[in-house]
Amino acid sequence: MISYILYQFIRILMLFILWYVVVMNGAQIVQMVMAFFAVLYRKDDRSGLYPENTIPFTLILPASNSENSAVESIRSMLNLNYLNYEVIAVNDGPAGKTLDSLIDAFDLHKITYPAREQLAAKKVKAVYYNPDFPLLRVIDKENGGIQDALNAGINFSRYPYIVSVNGGSVLDRDILINIAKVFKQYKYTVAVGGAVRAAGNGKILSSLQALEYLQSFLSGRAGRRNFNSLPVIPGGFGAFQKEAVLQAGGFTAEAENGELDLLLKLHRCMRLKKYKYRMVMLPETVFLARPRENAGELYEQRRLWQAGSIDAFSRYRKMLFNPRFGKMGMLVLPYHFFREVATPLLELPGYILIPLAWISGILPAEAAGLFFIAAAGFGIVSSMGSLAIDEYRNARPGRKNEIIKLGFLCIAGNLFYRQMMLFFRLLGIVFYRKRKPAAKTAGFAERR
Repeated sequence: MISYILYQFIRILMLFILWYVVVMNGAQIVQMVMAFFAVLYRKDDRSGLYPENTIPFTLILPASNSENSAVESIRSMLNLNYLNYEVIAVNDGPAGKTLDSLIDAFDLHKITYPAREQLAAKKVKAVYYNPDFPLLRVIDKENGGIQDALNAGINFSRYPYIVSVNGGSVLDRDILINIAKVFKQYKYTVAVGGAVRAAGNGKILSSLQALEYLQSFLSGRAGRRNFNSLPVIPGGFGAFQKEAVLQAGGFTAEAENGELDLLLKLHRCMRLKKYKYRMVMLPETVFLARPRENAGELYEQRRLWQAGSIDAFSRYRKMLFNPRFGKMGMLVLPYHFFREVATPLLELPGYILIPLAWISGILPAEAAGLFFIAAAGFGIVSSMGSLAIDEYRNARPGRKNEIIKLGFLCIAGNLFYRQMMLFFRLLGIVFYRKRKPAAKTAGFAERR
C-alpha cells in the first residue's frame, strides 16, 4: 500500500513537472507570435515631435565609482537627437575620482539650486553647473544607493517626464524621439521601456547572451506591449511620467531591483486609485549591455537578478492571484513569478527525474520525449523566431554567414546554455539568504 501511494505520488509529481514545462515554454511561442504582429503592425509616426512640441524629459544618471565611463556616458547624452531635455548626474557617496572627473571634463562650478523634496533621499551636499553645458547638472550627495540617487535626481528634475539611465550606457541618438512618440500616442502611458542588447564581441558566450537578450526583450516583453502587462523595465533605461512615480512613492531605496520594484508599485498604485494607465515596451534598442566574459561573471549577474526578483515578489506578494489587480494580479504577475522563481526549481531537476521516471516505467517514452521537446525544442523555435523578427525589422545586407552562425547557436544555446542559466538561478534561490548585502554605492553596474 505504501509503495503504491509512493508510486502514484512520484507519477503525479513527474506529470506536474512535465506539463509545467510544456505550458511555460509554450507561452514563449505565443509571445513570439504576439511580438511578430506587434512589430508587423507597428506604426512609425513622428508627426508633431519637431521642433517645439517635443515632450520634455529629465535624464537621471546615478554616477559614482565610475570615473572611466561617466564622462563618456554623459557626453553621449548631451548629443541626443532631441530638443527639450536635461541631464542630471548624481554622485552618490563621498567625493572622489568620479566627481573630480566630471568637474574637470565639464569645468563645473558650485551653484545654489533649489529642489522640491518630494521624495525621501539622502542629503545633497552640492550642485555643480557650467553655462557652457546648459543641459547638464551634477549633484553630489551622501551615499544611499542607486534608488536613493534616482529619488534625489527626481527632486531636482524640472520636467514632467523622467528617464532613469544606467551608468556606462551609450544611448541611441533617437531614443527620446521614440519614447516621446509613445507618450504622445497613448494618453495614459506612465512607463516606457526599450530593448537591451548584449554587445557582441565575436565570442560564443557573448553571442549566446545576445540571443538570450533578443528573445527576452523582443519576444518576451515587446510581445506583450499591447496588453498593458509589462512586469519589469530593464534597469539600463526606463522612462516614467513623474507625477505617477511621485504618487507611487518613488524608488524604494532598499530594493534589490529598483526598476521591478517601481513597476509593481506603479501597477499597485494605479489599480488601487482606479486610474487608467498603460506601460509599454518598445522593440527599439536603447543601449548595448556589456556581455559577461566568463561563467563566474554570469553567475554573479544571475544571482543578483534572482535576488532582485525574490525580493520584489516578497514585497508585493499580496498582488499575486489578487483579482483586485486585474490581469496583472491574476495572470501576468503569477506567470512572471513562476518563470523567474519556480522554473529553476522544476525544469532543471526534470532533466534528471523525467528520464529516471521513464527508465523506471513510471512515465511512457512519449511523455519523456514531450518533456525534452518542450524544454529544448520550444526554446529553439522561440530563439529562431526572435532572430527572424529582428532580421525582419532591421534587415542588413551581408549578414548571411552571421545569421547562419546565430541559427546554430539558437540550437546550441537551448541544449546547454539555457540549462546553465537555470542552474545559476537555482543557486541564486538556494543561497538567497546567504547572499552578500546589496551594494550601497550607485555605481555603473548593469541593472536589469
